[in-house]
Amino acid sequence: MIRLILPGLPPSTNHAYVTVRGNRRILSKEGEKYKKETVSTLSRQFPSEMQVFKPHVPMMVLVRFHCLSLTNAGWPKTAESRYKKFDVSNLAKLFEDCVKAAGGYDDSQNMFVGLQKLVGPVEQTEMYVWDLSVEVPTPEQWKEILPLGLYA
Repeated sequence: MIRLILPGLPPSTNHAYVTVRGNRRILSKEGEKYKKETVSTLSRQFPSEMQVFKPHVPMMVLVRFHCLSLTNAGWPKTAESRYKKFDVSNLAKLFEDCVKAAGGYDDSQNMFVGLQKLVGPVEQTEMYVWDLSVEVPTPEQWKEILPLGLYA
């Protein structure tokens, strides 16, 4: 298993991509900036971890997005919803693209993908990866990664 921790959160697909002439989707300026910085960070800080990504190997991936808050302060009196509008699956695409650019990760190799949002002291993106040809997560790893009682 490898574990990557990067500062900040990726922009959602709504902000990371724009539609241009011909109905093509390309990276926005915000998306380009995030991708450039994230690929650089992955390449510099995690060179040995990037070697885990090999072609034709089944992978299991868990991506955790740590946020300062997930709830609306005014709920139930002034806010419509208890939870902030925060679509965790919209954050995953650009982050996966960055890992692919840095390490050759091909998300078609994923046999399992888990996405989690949780509260943390700083905004960060955390990724766990298992090469399923070599190992599967142990019950102890799952207990450490996904402890109960995280949600308010």
